Amino acid sequence: KGIEKLIEFIKSDYSSDKAMLVVHIIGGCEDTYFSYIKNKCESINGHKFIFYGWLPRDSAHSLIKVIPGVMIFPSLSDNFNLSFLESILLGKKAIVSNRINTVYDDWLSSRIKILKIESFTTSLKNILNDQSLIKESMDDEKDQFNCLPIEVHPYSQKNIIKEWFEILK
Repeated sequence: KGIEKLIEFIKSDYSSDKAMLVVHIIGGCEDTYFSYIKNKCESINGHKFIFYGWLPRDSAHSLIKVIPGVMIFPSLSDNFNLSFLESILLGKKAIVSNRINTVYDDWLSSRIKILKIESFTTSLKNILNDQSLIKESMDDEKDQFNCLPIEVHPYSQKNIIKEWFEILK
């Protein structure tokens, strides 16, 4: 759903004079798309790609908390991306596609940079050159992942279920 655009950016547009990237890919399974992504990554020298495949929610949350850096969600389209919102609630900063409907929520604005899919390369270069999100993320790392109170936030799983029950009544 967009990871290939990120991989292609790293291969073609991420300057070789920049620091080596370590890209952690959580999710996916052994299907054609996942194999395609793995093969593309194998042809990129100078960077490290780690594939975890699908993980249970608690395992994914634990992993997200300990992996340093910024989360990237390059979705080509997504109505409601729960993994993006959960990573924010776990204390991460994120680069998020403008094609995710919830990206323009005011509550999220200080924790994300919006990636414009229509101009992917230019947009991602601008975000990376700005460095503010990356610096803030590194500052968060020093503070031992100040997780937000998931249970009280409107995007928590519990509150989303509650909202759906209200809507369905």
